Amino acid sequence: MRKGERTKQHVIETTALLLNKRGYLSTPLSEITQATGLQKGGLYNHFRDKEELSLESFDHNCRVVEAHIRDRLETALPGAVERLTTYIEAYSLMDYPGGCPIENLVIEAEAVSEPLFGRAKAAMDDILGFIEATIAEGVASGDIRSGIDPREAALFLFSAVEGGILLRKLYPDAMASVLERIKRYIKEELRAAPRA
Repeated sequence: MRKGERTKQHVIETTALLLNKRGYLSTPLSEITQATGLQKGGLYNHFRDKEELSLESFDHNCRVVEAHIRDRLETALPGAVERLTTYIEAYSLMDYPGGCPIENLVIEAEAVSEPLFGRAKAAMDDILGFIEATIAEGVASGDIRSGIDPREAALFLFSAVEGGILLRKLYPDAMASVLERIKRYIKEELRAAPRA
C-alpha cells in the first residue's frame, strides 16, 4: 500500500468511529482534523468533500460490523434457525462504539443528505436480504415452517433488533429481554415442528 493509500485508510478508520459517535453530519471538520492530524487541505487531497469522507467512514463501520457477524456465523450450527439466531444475537449484542451505524445515519441524514441516507438504506437492504434468504432457505429445507413470508418475518425481526438497540441507550438491560423475545419468536413461531 502506498503512503497516500495508507494515509487515506488511516483517516477513514479514525474518522469512522468519531462520526458514528458524534454524528456523520454534525461533527465539525475541526474535530476531524484534530483526530486525524491532517489539516483541511490534507483531508481534501484524499476526499472530494466531507460527505465523501462520511460515506467512506460509514462503509468502514459497516464492514467492521459485518466482519464481526461473519465471524460469529462461522461457528454457528448448521440450519436456518441456528444461523438466524446467531446473526440476530451477534448484531444485537455487539457493543459498537456509538451504536448501530445504520440507525445513527438514518436518523441524522434522512432529510439532509440523500447520498448518506441512500447508503444507509443500501446497508439495511443487505441485512434484510440476508435474513430473508436465510428464512427462505429454511422454508425450502423444512427447518422453518412453510407459509412464512420471509420479507415480513425479516422486517419484524430486524425492527425488534433495532428497537432493542435504541432502547439499550436508555435502559442498558433492555436488550436482554428483547433478544429473549426474538429468540422465542424464531424457535416457537418460525421453526418447523419436529418431524415424526
